[in-house]
Amino acid sequence: MKLNKLKWLLSVLFLLILSLLFFYKFFLYKLIPFPGDLLVGAYYPWLDYKWSGLSTSVPVKNPLISDVFSQLYIWKRLIVNQVKSGTLPLWNVYSYSGYPLLANFQSGVFNPLNLILFLSNKAFSWGLFVWSQFFLSAISMFIYSHYRSKKFLASILTSTIYAFSGYAIIWSQFVTSGFTLIYLPLIFLFIDLYFEKSSYKYLFSLPILFFLVMSAGHFQSLVYIAIFSAIYFAYRFFQSHKFNIKNILTPSIVLFLSVFIMSIQLFPTLELSKLSVRFDEPYIESYNFGLLSLDRLVTFFAPDYFGNPTTYNYWGTFNYHETIVYSGIFSIFALVFSLFNFKNLSNYKFFLLSSFIVLLLAFNTFLGKSIYFFHIPGLSTSAAGRIIILYIFSISLLSLNFATQISSLASIKSIRFFYPILLFLFSIILITIFLRYQSSAWPDITKLYSVAFRNLFYPLLITIFTFIILIFPFFKNL
Repeated sequence: MKLNKLKWLLSVLFLLILSLLFFYKFFLYKLIPFPGDLLVGAYYPWLDYKWSGLSTSVPVKNPLISDVFSQLYIWKRLIVNQVKSGTLPLWNVYSYSGYPLLANFQSGVFNPLNLILFLSNKAFSWGLFVWSQFFLSAISMFIYSHYRSKKFLASILTSTIYAFSGYAIIWSQFVTSGFTLIYLPLIFLFIDLYFEKSSYKYLFSLPILFFLVMSAGHFQSLVYIAIFSAIYFAYRFFQSHKFNIKNILTPSIVLFLSVFIMSIQLFPTLELSKLSVRFDEPYIESYNFGLLSLDRLVTFFAPDYFGNPTTYNYWGTFNYHETIVYSGIFSIFALVFSLFNFKNLSNYKFFLLSSFIVLLLAFNTFLGKSIYFFHIPGLSTSAAGRIIILYIFSISLLSLNFATQISSLASIKSIRFFYPILLFLFSIILITIFLRYQSSAWPDITKLYSVAFRNLFYPLLITIFTFIILIFPFFKNL
């Protein structure tokens, strides 16, 4: 018992240190995860000013995240200021002739972690607010992973994949969807506990968790998580064979309670949405609804194959943060392993099937287009790539299963399973080299493929390294 407590403590400490290292520039050098450079380097009146030591205006690092300073930070600061002054954060007096603050879903008035922003140092509190998403997501996934596997190292690995996925990193400064990642593993944990322990206390904890998901301020994530959780609950329900009135009525009560608790936010938001142009504007349609094209498959291995907006060499379709699917190369090995071992997956089959269905919805397929063709409320007004949050969760759990199986894999089996990964990656490299030299007459195109080729180096290195570990028993045990 004492040994387990020590392992729990060391695991949490490791995840804390990992998240602190990831934010070392914030904690050591006081650099804030906030796009202030964009505020003074791309907007008037500051754009006209030549800052000390600079011949031009302030250089902008990432032009895509202006919403952080123009909306989200302002809303959060308004909430804090109004609460401190003893008034309810209902109204934003600074937009137009006044604009609802609480009814604006993205403001996230009810997020309990807004309390961090009450610290006197505004810059530090904002950085801490952003950082908390990573640490708390890692902890919640660790709790769920350990419940499923009882393996500490595998659970730590799963938590790292989940909390530091491309999706989590890209959305972190928007301080909305990143907070939903904290509660998603706990929802699934309580569903599992309900069916395994037959205790209603776990089921009646779900309305609180759904309220917390809602409080994050990302409507699409709330809808996706609600649908995903309901499907998982139905899956576990039919597995349990507990078909009686009580077991059907109780989830219905829980659903009612969830909607009832969330109504404090949902009803004002729905009322405000009637006045919104969001449902009529053609913005998202002009980008094919953000549906991912097939060339995005390469970004499962190399997220910067098409460059990156922060280095001003991005040449992919749509924009970077709406099309990110990267979750680490280890998770791709886990996906392939799960595919070849479908019969032996037992209670991980749901997550394998979910991974593929989610990808079909995110990519430019008939299934993906159906959301926009049928104008599904809450989803058809946003980019398709936001459903990747469910893929990240599913692939993380497949990685958990894979991590627990590594030491038992035979070398021959390992080769048979993972050849397609090497074949795919080497094919991409050969195609990239071919296109790079075929386009030598067009320097701009050559430069783009040079970026792609360069950004394949580390993914190839990590893939080969992982392949070697899986082949040789000594490395697998290590």
